[in-house]
Amino acid sequence: MKKIILFVMILLSFQSKSQTIYSDTIPFTGTQEYLGKKNKAILEYRFATDNPSFKIKKPLIIVEGFDSGLLGIENEFGEVYLAKFIESYQFSSNDLNGEMSTYDIIYINFKEGRDYMQRNAYLVEDIIKWVNTVKEGTAPNVVLGQSMGGLIARYALADMENYKLQS
Repeated sequence: MKKIILFVMILLSFQSKSQTIYSDTIPFTGTQEYLGKKNKAILEYRFATDNPSFKIKKPLIIVEGFDSGLLGIENEFGEVYLAKFIESYQFSSNDLNGEMSTYDIIYINFKEGRDYMQRNAYLVEDIIKWVNTVKEGTAPNVVLGQSMGGLIARYALADMENYKLQS
C-alpha cells in the first residue's frame, strides 16, 4: 500500500510540473493594409517553464512558413501550428528543448497563409509592436521564421528598420 501511495505522489508531482506550462490563443487583426486589405492571425502562445507570472518576459516570436492548405487539414491553424513546432524540436539530440523552454513563445498562424508576403509582413510588424507593449522587462525579442516565414519576418524587420531610419 505504501508503494502505491508513493507512486501516486510521484505521478502528482509530475502532473503539477507539467501544468506550469500555460498556453492559449489570441485572435489578432493587423492595422496596416497592403493593396487595401489587412490580414489576420491566430497567435498561439506558451509561457516559459520558469515564468509563473504568465506575462510575456522573454519573447520568441515564431512566424509560420507557407501554409498551402493543400494537405486538407481542417483546423483553425492550418498545416503547421505551435504543438507541431514543439514536437519537431523536442526529440532533437542537442539542448534545443531546454533552451526553448526558457522563452515565452508567440507563434503566428496567418489566417490567409497564401496571402501577399507584404501583407503578412505588415501583420508581423503589428504583432512585434504589440509584444513590445505587453511584455515586462527588457529582454530583447527573438524572431524566428520557418521557411517562407523567414522571408516574411526578414521583410517585416527590414521595413521596421527602414521606417525607423526615415523618422
